[in-house]
Amino acid sequence: MRLLFFTFIFSLLCGLVAAQETNVRKSKNDAFLLGKTSPEQAAAILGKPQSDKTERLDVLLVRDWVGKNFKEKEARVLLFYPFEDLGKVKLSFLNEKLVAINFIVEKDIYAAELSDVYRIQFVPVFNDFSMKPSVGEFDKQTKDVLVADFPRVYHLVGTNKSSVLTARIFNGKAANPNVTRELKMSPQPKIKTNPISGKVTDIQILSRTILK
Repeated sequence: MRLLFFTFIFSLLCGLVAAQETNVRKSKNDAFLLGKTSPEQAAAILGKPQSDKTERLDVLLVRDWVGKNFKEKEARVLLFYPFEDLGKVKLSFLNEKLVAINFIVEKDIYAAELSDVYRIQFVPVFNDFSMKPSVGEFDKQTKDVLVADFPRVYHLVGTNKSSVLTARIFNGKAANPNVTRELKMSPQPKIKTNPISGKVTDIQILSRTILK
């Protein structure tokens, strides 16, 4: 089940899902085409949503990356639950097009699996102050970050040409609140580093068309 979930999200992030012909039955993937799917199309494929609201776009961690014009707009938000026995999925639409996909994960998805499955490099982010001001600046920074200790809650951020993926991680094994991040090129190679730990609680995929 977890493999199916990863395959599904990977196809969304990398833009590999293609719209099918109108005379062919739509797959669930067709409800998640960033920049293409409308609220009506999503509901036709996934069924009646549990809620259908108009509200400000809820952005996980990287709200400062969203363009000013999009921040001020009200989004139409559809919530589907349960979704694939994995949790909840929330779809946000601006100008009748899908711009954000939020998964509230209720199954065991481990943070250490994300990079290998999505084939992108994730950067651990511990607080808002360590974030770059825009996605363009984030793309330029080194992704080779070593971590001495992971906090109890942190985020992983990865990008490609069309999307930004942010995952919120709960690290139940964290014991030391004083965390350290070091670049691999750091002149202090003696620091003890730990592998990525924790489980995913939320995943958001944002279309780069709404980012500055």
